[in-house]
Amino acid sequence: MACHLPETSKTLINSSIQIKDETISLLPEPVKKSTNLETFSLIWLDANVHITKDNIDSQVKLREAINFLQIFDEADKCEENIKSIVHEKVVFIVSGKLGREVVPRLHDLPQLNCIYIYCLDKAGNKQWSDKYSKVKGVFTDLDELIKRITKDQEIREKVEDLVAISIFNRMDKESTHKNLKSENSSFMWFQLLIEILICMEHSLTAKQELINICRQQYKNNTKELTIIDEFDSDYDCSNAIWWYTRESCIYRLLNKALRIQDIDILFAFRFYITDIFNKLDEEHKKFKNSLIEQFIRVYRGQVISTDEFNRMRKSIGEFISINSFFSTSQNRQLALEFINTITPTNDLKQILFEITVDIRLSTKPFADVTKLSFFKEEEEIIFMLGSVFRITNVIYSKEEQVWVAKLVLCNENDHDLKDLFAYHKKKIGKESTTVVSLGDYLFKMGEFDKAKQYYNRILVELSTIDLSTANCYFGLGNVAIEQDEYSSALDYHRKALDIKQKLLPGNDPKVASSYNQIGAAYRRLGIYDQALQYTYTGLKIRLECLDNNDADLAQSYRDIGLVYYRLEMNSQALIHLKKAHDIYVEVLPENHPDIAENLGYIGYVYNATEEYDLALQYYKNALDIDTKSLPENHPDIGVISQAIGGVLLQQKNDYSTALHYFNQALTIFRKSLPPSHEFIEDVQAMVKLTTSILSTKSDEKD
Repeated sequence: MACHLPETSKTLINSSIQIKDETISLLPEPVKKSTNLETFSLIWLDANVHITKDNIDSQVKLREAINFLQIFDEADKCEENIKSIVHEKVVFIVSGKLGREVVPRLHDLPQLNCIYIYCLDKAGNKQWSDKYSKVKGVFTDLDELIKRITKDQEIREKVEDLVAISIFNRMDKESTHKNLKSENSSFMWFQLLIEILICMEHSLTAKQELINICRQQYKNNTKELTIIDEFDSDYDCSNAIWWYTRESCIYRLLNKALRIQDIDILFAFRFYITDIFNKLDEEHKKFKNSLIEQFIRVYRGQVISTDEFNRMRKSIGEFISINSFFSTSQNRQLALEFINTITPTNDLKQILFEITVDIRLSTKPFADVTKLSFFKEEEEIIFMLGSVFRITNVIYSKEEQVWVAKLVLCNENDHDLKDLFAYHKKKIGKESTTVVSLGDYLFKMGEFDKAKQYYNRILVELSTIDLSTANCYFGLGNVAIEQDEYSSALDYHRKALDIKQKLLPGNDPKVASSYNQIGAAYRRLGIYDQALQYTYTGLKIRLECLDNNDADLAQSYRDIGLVYYRLEMNSQALIHLKKAHDIYVEVLPENHPDIAENLGYIGYVYNATEEYDLALQYYKNALDIDTKSLPENHPDIGVISQAIGGVLLQQKNDYSTALHYFNQALTIFRKSLPPSHEFIEDVQAMVKLTTSILSTKSDEKD
């Protein structure tokens, strides 16, 4: 899939290379480490924290309030740890002596939520700590401290467990900002992920996988382990909403995973997300039929980050996607009471969401769950995760002394990437959705290591060799190509082809796909006669069984064009690449990444024929589509950015702009590729060269 830099000739050292045996863990990566799966972390810094019996005994009680507890007796290590935290909010207990030292340095960190001073000298420590707004109190009694943290935490988890929000802007001609486009594409990819999880066939072991993760995370928390045992024995699909509305680790783990889009943990929750969706869908129909009015209004009191608040105020008329199950109330006063328990800070703003719903619209399901909820008194209406709203206004209510964000629930297709989303959604629904589908999704996102993890997972779980086995080998072969492991790619794709030939007719499109990818691996290895042979064989099968304008035919023409490009037969390369382009633009949505990939390849050919203006034009068109349709750190965006930088550096002498594109590519590669990947080395050399040229030019001016 990825739009590679021009390929260099490589010789096949060992075409019969064996794939090394690997021990494949079926547990998500975070569970294997000391990682917090909740939103809040409790950190305790005290020189005597490991010494006194009271301190040691109190750790059990503190874990009942906030499960993830870290203990430090050295200020430097504690400070370093807090500064490294990205996805959690820190509740900090510190002794008076060490607090004087570290609080001034840590207080303004956004991840530091609040501070509790535990000391012997209350008056003395209150004097210095009063000027720090995040200090919630000074305590000399340990039991009193634990009670206060427990009480405060109950409020924090209701109001401060931030809802996952994406603001989705319309992409008109003036809207060309990179971050805007990349966030829009992230919105679409998250929607697709949820679609896959809901459509996925769930194994009998799915629930047990989640329970195992929970037990491991809460192994030192007796209170939560009791609830997990209850979930194990009592849960079924009919009480999914009751469990979601109950204050427990199930709710907290799912909400954090949704907020940070932790695919491993979301995969573990797949059966539960599906059960909630199905129950909401069932109740949605009943709810709509019970209503007399066309419109209803619901409310949610929430604390959001100051950054999100400012973005909302600047995005009137734009879309907002709520990337979690969105719990609201028909009772405005109840929603206000939630936020009045929290004092706003520089980092957090109180906000009341006021949502108007037209029940006639085709939307993701929402329903009155009062009878199904753990809390019957909240008049609760829950919206399906991924629901989309339009921001109509953000105003300050002097009467209620709170900011009010007025939202309107939107139709599912009220966004600019609806055609691309519909295309991907249709592809998901063509066959039964399995873990292979999730691997394919991760591959398209450029998450190659994670895709490999899930393909390997299903290979371990399969008891028989069938098409799922072939699809896994096919996926692993594609990952190997993207990771420059071409001999392994050949081995995987040959295995996939062998299984397909035994189970499918010889002219099946899936057989053609394997021939095509074997050809792609040979092309990367520089064995062009074999590359042409396999790619043409795939094309022949596709011509027999597919329509003339099928996207798979375009792939064959594209890959044949790339072989001719490597053979420096540029006229033939352009003929085939442009034939592919004509098919792609006819059958794919306008912002599909495959169109961008092919445009980039045409740019390579024009670069080779020294038609640099045309090359630059095609590169920029490719980049525009990629930034609209791919996650912001997808390797394809880095590759095409580097290509643009190359033309600007070598042919246009536009060194400053070239450096911008090289740095953009380097940032993406460092986030998406292994540290030793050749792309990183290549673009680092370009950054160094361009920086040196600019420095020389600057010296000459002086």
